Amino acid sequence: MERVLGALLLVIVAAGCGSNGPSNLPLGPVSDADMSLTANNESDRALELYVNDIKIADVAAKSSPTIKSPDLPPLPWNAELRLTTGRTLVSVTITSGSVVRTENSAQGVGNRVDLSCGRVELYAVIPLGGPAPGPGKPGDCGP
Repeated sequence: MERVLGALLLVIVAAGCGSNGPSNLPLGPVSDADMSLTANNESDRALELYVNDIKIADVAAKSSPTIKSPDLPPLPWNAELRLTTGRTLVSVTITSGSVVRTENSAQGVGNRVDLSCGRVELYAVIPLGGPAPGPGKPGDCGP
């Protein structure tokens, strides 16, 4: 239930926001080979990144590792950031063609949750925009 609270599936259109994702990518849909997944852990907890139910990486507190497509299973990706106890904090599904760069904007896929222990995000290629982190609720970072 707490997982749902504060979780927001985001499809970002960053027109004019100055963040179109990596500028070295061609315009149009980002190819599967150029996709990446970022696990932005602004919390004070150690987390684990799972993709398609396979543990991919440990994600230290206050870290933001990016994993490139060659180091991940083939798309689609059902990605989750979990506490070390196994509880899922945030999840997102990323498919082929879901990240698109245009001349003046970008569209990406991601999800975030604001917890009392910090913000946790998962996104493909394009960083999430949006509001400053919220406060969360007491106990939302527990087992």
